[in-house]
Amino acid sequence: MDDERQLTIMMADLAGYTALTEAHGSVEAAHVVARYLALAADAMAPGARLLERIGDELVFVGECATPVLDTALRLRALIACTPRFPRVRIGVHTGPVVVDGGRYVGHALNVAARVTAHAAPGLVLCTERVATTAIDLPGVRYRSLGAVRLRHLVQPVVVYEVIGGAIRDTNAIDAVCRRQVDPTADLALTWDGRRYVFCSAACRETFVRRPGDYAAV
Repeated sequence: MDDERQLTIMMADLAGYTALTEAHGSVEAAHVVARYLALAADAMAPGARLLERIGDELVFVGECATPVLDTALRLRALIACTPRFPRVRIGVHTGPVVVDGGRYVGHALNVAARVTAHAAPGLVLCTERVATTAIDLPGVRYRSLGAVRLRHLVQPVVVYEVIGGAIRDTNAIDAVCRRQVDPTADLALTWDGRRYVFCSAACRETFVRRPGDYAAV
């Protein structure tokens, strides 16, 4: 029998994962995903659980919004201090989900996916129901982005940026593979008045060969 329940869904995907795979190959991309899963396990707050992985996207669920959002902030913080790792973008939404033979289906999953897609790299976004129920996380506040029209959703969704969590993001981004890199690294060059930093000599050489392909990224 189908079982409908209110759940909080969090989706987290790696920004630039396709670029990383293209630049460094599938084996390195697989290593990144393995590390990603380990970071997710370390970030998991009691009351949240990993539902599934689809490529570089992780889906978490929980009965309450607070532990799921706490997991989101922990994961972002861990990734921000992990060298040579892509940034993550995260979306969190609470709504009705039907559990059908062990599978989770429902409009709430679609909303969570669209909120995640709307997030810029390094951001955690959530919907209004999450912002009004996850109110007991220390040092966390919400900045309203207003009613946002999200792709494939007819009605606008009120979206909030989640600000806070133990994060100190001082990384630069490799223009070729989209990994986080130390902004003071030696593997750097200036092109058209802008400084670019790279994770490897290979990425720097790729940029030098075709700077126009990457400078605007």
